[in-house]
This record gives sequence, C-alpha cells and structure tokens, in this order.
Amino acid sequence: MELKWPYNTICNEKRNVRIRTAASAYADDTQWIAKSKNEARKITLIADEFFDINDIKINGEKSEIIVVNPEDNNEEERFIEIGKNRDKVTANKGSVPIRILGVWFKVDKGDKHTEGIVKKEISTVLGAIRRKHITHMQAIYIIKTVLLPRLEYRLKTTIWEDKKYEEIYKPIMKVVKHKTRLPINCHNNILLHSAQGNLKNLWRNQTAAQITEFLVALNSQSKQADMLKMRLKKAQLTLNITSCILMTNPDVTVPNKMLNNHAYNVIRKAHDYLFKIHPLVESEEWNIPIIGPDVRNFVYQQASELQKKDKEFIIRKAAALSIHGALQLLNHDASNTITWQQICDINKRQARGRTPKWFTTLSGLIQQSTQLKDLCKTNIKPSNSERETEIDREALINMQAFKMTKKMPSKDSRKKEFVYTHQDGTLVWGQIIKKNNKTGKFTIQHWVRNSNNQSEDSGMMQKVIQRCSGCRLNDRRVNKESYNCHFNRDYSDLACINRIFSCQNNSDTKVIKDIIETRKCPGRQCISEQISDRIQIQDYDMALI
Repeated sequence: MELKWPYNTICNEKRNVRIRTAASAYADDTQWIAKSKNEARKITLIADEFFDINDIKINGEKSEIIVVNPEDNNEEERFIEIGKNRDKVTANKGSVPIRILGVWFKVDKGDKHTEGIVKKEISTVLGAIRRKHITHMQAIYIIKTVLLPRLEYRLKTTIWEDKKYEEIYKPIMKVVKHKTRLPINCHNNILLHSAQGNLKNLWRNQTAAQITEFLVALNSQSKQADMLKMRLKKAQLTLNITSCILMTNPDVTVPNKMLNNHAYNVIRKAHDYLFKIHPLVESEEWNIPIIGPDVRNFVYQQASELQKKDKEFIIRKAAALSIHGALQLLNHDASNTITWQQICDINKRQARGRTPKWFTTLSGLIQQSTQLKDLCKTNIKPSNSERETEIDREALINMQAFKMTKKMPSKDSRKKEFVYTHQDGTLVWGQIIKKNNKTGKFTIQHWVRNSNNQSEDSGMMQKVIQRCSGCRLNDRRVNKESYNCHFNRDYSDLACINRIFSCQNNSDTKVIKDIIETRKCPGRQCISEQISDRIQIQDYDMALI
C-alpha cells in the first residue's frame, strides 16, 4: 500500500508512505501476498523449506489462489506449485470466492456472494426456529446469541445501506411476529421495544459493531492502525479535504460514496449517525498546509448556481492535480490565473487536447472573486530610508502560488537563454548576453512587459515582452550607452524561461507562455511523522446502538 501525502503545496512536494504485508497467519490458516508470480514462487520455496525442516506437509487440495489485476491474459499460466510433492494450485476465476477465516473474498467487483452467504445463514436458523414450539422470547434469544454474531462475522468487510439490511432481515421479523402472534403488517419497532424482548435489527447491530471495532483498531499501536490511517488519508485526498477527515462535517462525507475503501465507509456511516470522533492529542499529520480558502469551500460558496454533482466533480478533479487551495491557481502577483499547461507541468503530465471544462469553470470563479486578491495584499516599505515621509505602497504577493522546479541556465557560452530573476520583490525578465564562468556573473539584457500589446490564446493571457530602452536597473559599469539596459546577476539567482516565442516576426518582441511568477520557496512545511496517540468518541446517541 502506498500513499503520496502533500507536505509542501507550494512546490508540490509529496512524502511517499509505504506499508507492505507479505504474510498473514492465524493458527494453521496462512495467507501469502505477493506482487507477481515470481515473487509468489520465491515465497513458496522459502515456506516449503521451513515446512520440510519441521516435518509439516502442505495439502495442495486445500490451497487456493486469487490473482488481482493479472499482467498476462493466459489463464493457463496462473498457477503455483507448492509442497514437497509440487502440487499444482490453479488460480480461482474472478467470480469464485475464497474463504479466509469465515470471510469470503473474490476478484470480481460486487458483494453478491456475501449476500448469498448471509441469506443462507438466515434461512438455516429460521428453518430450525419455525418448526419448533417455542415462545417469541426464546426465538429472540436464539437470534441475538446465535444468528446475529454469525452475520456480524460474515459481514466484517461489507457495508450496506440501511434499506438493504432491512430487506435481508425481513424473514426474521416475519418469524418473530408469527411467534408473538402479531400481524405481519405491524410495525417492526414494536419488536425492538424492551417489553417485547428487545430484538436487535441487523443495521443497528452492524453499525455498533463496525464503528466500535474500527475505533479500537485505529487506537492500536499496530500496522493495522497505520493502514487504516493511510486509507482514510487517501479518501481525504480524493475528496479534497484539507483538515482531518475524522472531524469533517457530515455534510461532506455522507453524500460522497467511495468504492473499495472500507475505512472511509465506516467513517461515513459513523458521520451519518452523528458520531463525533477526534484525536485526544492535537496533531498536524492530517492537515494539508495551505493559505487561504480551500477549493471545496470556495467552490460551494462561489458556484451556487451549479448542481451538487458538478461541484463535487470539480473538487475531485482539482484534488487529482494537487490543487487544494484556491490561491494555488493565482500567479505570484495575483494578476491572473495560471494556465492548464502550467498545471500539467507542475504535475509532470502532458497537456493534450482542449482545456477541461471543469478547469475553465474553476479558473473563472477565481478570476471573479475579489476576496482572494485581498488575501494577497502586502505593504512594502520604501527602499530609500531617507524618504521617511513616503507612504508605504501596497502590492499583491500570493504566498500560496505554485513554484515550478527551478531550471538553472547552462554554462555554455554559446547559449543565450531567456531567464528571470527578482529585484526588490519584482519579477525581472532578461536575456543572457555574456557568461563569466570564473566569477559566476552573467550579463543580462533587460526585457520589460509590453502592456499595450498583449496577445490572447484560447482565453488565456500571455506575457509579451520587449527590450528595455533604459531604466534604473541599468548598470553603468556594464552598459555605458543611454539606450538598452544591462546588469549582472549571479548564476544561482537566475532561472530559465522554457517557453518563449517570437512575436509577429519581430526580434525585439517575445511572447512568454506558461511561466509561473515564482519566488524563493519558503522552508518546507513538514508534517510530523509521529502518529497521534488516541482517537475517542466525544458523544453519541445511545438510542442508535
């Protein structure tokens, strides 16, 4: 199991967390988990050697194999030879389940096999009760002490909606009503009353058992607890939740279903019944470090006209591209939103085809919002200390803007790259015209933005720059002329511009595409590796259990 958890959203840096379980055993029931057939063969060879030393024989007829996401399509090759006699064990088909300690698993999706097992258990017990001359209290006792524990065990890895539990439990209610001499159409709540025997229905029993067992496992200092937290964090990333998913509002988790994540489905069920779960010790390991509003709250506040499913679609798509905060889509000076090409470059993927509609919608919401720019306002003191009467000027600096990986210019003197650097918090463009590799100083010809000649491509603004005719950046030691502008910079202060093109066949004008206005990246926003101590249920309704 692997998790990529973001710990620095500015540089899009993630920490890889991996947990590997190769074997699981209880008494004489052993399971081996392998990544490939070759690895499974190595495991069985080691196991065969161990069993041979201890004079233990493996029964190949009782051994089973399931293959998930096979690499080859040849089903005849899906087998393993185990034991001293090299017994051939063929992999089960996707629809054929295998049993592990009373719980059944299969490769194909769906839980029809579990539903069939549960119905069979119910029919077996009811067949014995129905023919016996017993009171309704005795029938309820048998159901509570024999049938419900068996169903609870069979449904260890299965979570259904309450309606499905009620549908499966109908035959039991019918038999108990018959023993109680009540009409079949009377309400089921009558049988749940303590005066009528205090019968438990299936969904109440499963809710209490699964949430309690989940809480115990989450508090244990074991690999199981770490795996549960990884599964919960994966769900948190999928839903684009920036704070601990355990303490998230039920309005977020309950409507959002998720397949193949049992831990999340238990939490979703707990939130549905208003259970409040929180760490006893405050921990930052669940938080995604962002500045400003997160994407989820921003979309729900700004896009009130969109349907809920469209909002969730935008939120999940943004999470898949590491967009967790609304300010991440603004550039450094908050003048415009970053482009689809930039987002793809940050995530190291190709931007093929048209810009997705969800991204266009999200970018439009950010451009229309005036509150985001207010979060970027910063007072900058005048650089000249002698002018004490000068009023501090206000600038827009987005501290949450994405930072691309800095590409240093080449030391090859033949290459004249376009680069960018910073001067007093302002982005400066230029072209290298001379490289002094001994001193590490590069001579830069200054280029400035041409605000009167901005081109537009696919609805995204591009920066058009031209040669500077002269400004305060000009270093007279480098350029003594009255026109143009040249200055020196250290090699380490420069970063290359990757996408720059000529504008209308004019060599004095260039178009910069897909450059993110970056700054020096702040220190890494590290998240503590320590796992929070305990999780507790703050309060709950006793009538639910």
